[in-house]
Order: sequence, then structure tokens, then C-alpha cells
Amino acid sequence: MAAEPLQNFTQCQSMVRDRFIFAALRGLGLRASELVHARMSAFYRLSLPRTGQTYWTFLVTDDTGKGGKAHRVPVSREVWQAFSLYREAFELPAAPAPSEDGKLILSTRTRSVTLGNTEVTHSGSRRFLGAWREVTTRQGLYKIVTGRLERAATLLKKSGRDADAQHLRDASPHWLRHTFAKAALLTGQNMRAVAGALGHADLATTMLYTEQDALDLIDAWERATPGSVATELAIAKATP
Repeated sequence: MAAEPLQNFTQCQSMVRDRFIFAALRGLGLRASELVHARMSAFYRLSLPRTGQTYWTFLVTDDTGKGGKAHRVPVSREVWQAFSLYREAFELPAAPAPSEDGKLILSTRTRSVTLGNTEVTHSGSRRFLGAWREVTTRQGLYKIVTGRLERAATLLKKSGRDADAQHLRDASPHWLRHTFAKAALLTGQNMRAVAGALGHADLATTMLYTEQDALDLIDAWERATPGSVATELAIAKATP
């Protein structure tokens, strides 16, 4: 995103917000629905009894989690920094209040607001009042993510990196969730802890990510040379 030219304040806002979206999907392992339906107060403080140290945690509530299952994810410094900068770009305090129930993802567009009996029509005045619209649908989030990926792919293609460009064009918000899971497992995180962060009820679901590298290679080989990887059916036919 840093390579994209910024022309005005709204574009700067969009960049900081979108950087947070990517950081949250990648760093918290959230489903798109869990992110878009979350509220600002999903970021909350939790103290560790052993040390008394207070940490930031992200709460996926039972009404946003898949299958009505709530879970909590520790917030990395990278995610917290992106979140703080995003809030400040929308003229909000860096840390949310426990009672702050506005939607987590804001639009750079403003909403209708009335002061007394007078409707505020000037967008600059609406921005001053913090009357931001909210991104409330998975489709809206998907558009933001794929739009950024497409712009990044265009830059890669211009530099001759066609394969990398196509890889980004094939990506989605869920791809970033996969990246979170794979990175956590490859760095030695406990399987049960990763399952909890992902909101998986069954460890077998989490274990699928340990095989994702092989699945990615199979997919790449089959794209390049269809039929080059042996299938179970092919083995069965070869058995006398």
C-alpha cells in the first residue's frame, strides 16, 4: 500500500483503514464475517494473574462467531499499532472505551446527521462530528480487500512479476486467515491454542492447515500441468 500515490485526506484515511483490515485478518486469523460484524469494543484489556500485566485481546462474540461460538485472540503489537493509527485517522482516541459499540470497520463516507432541527449537509462538517458510515457486510469488506490486492497485483505485473500478480488476484480475505494459521503452526504454537484463536471446535479442522503447504504445491502443479500429480483413482486403476 505504501507504494500507492495518495492525493488527498480521504485516500490517506482509506490506506490506514485498509492496512488495519489486512493486519487484523492476517494477525488475528478472523473470518470476514467476524471482522465486519465486530464492534470497536471487541478490543479489550485482559490482565494475566501470574504477572498482573494487562494485555490487549480481541473478542469474537457468540453472535458473530461461527456456530455461535465465542473466542478470544491475543492482539499482536503489529495489529494494535495498525488499529491505533486507523482510529486516529478517523479522529478517534487510539484506544477504544469498553462501552464503545460502534462498528469496527468505518467507511470514509459520512452519514446524514441532524443538529436540533437542522440537517448537516456539508461533508467537512460531518467529518468534524465523526458521522462516519460503517462497513457492515462481507461483500463490502471483500470489495475493500480484493481492490487492494488488485492494485498490488497491477504494480507487480508492471515490474514483470506475473506469477506473483496472479497469486494476489486469486487471493481473498480467507487466504489471510490461512496465512495466520500456517504462520502460527510453523513457529511452534500449540495446536490447541491455534484452534482456540481460529474458533475451531474440532482440532481436526486446525490440523488441515499443517497440510496446506502440500495442498498449495499440488494446486500449483495441477495448474501448470494438469494430471501430473497421482490421484487415488489413478493408483487404484494401476493395482492388479
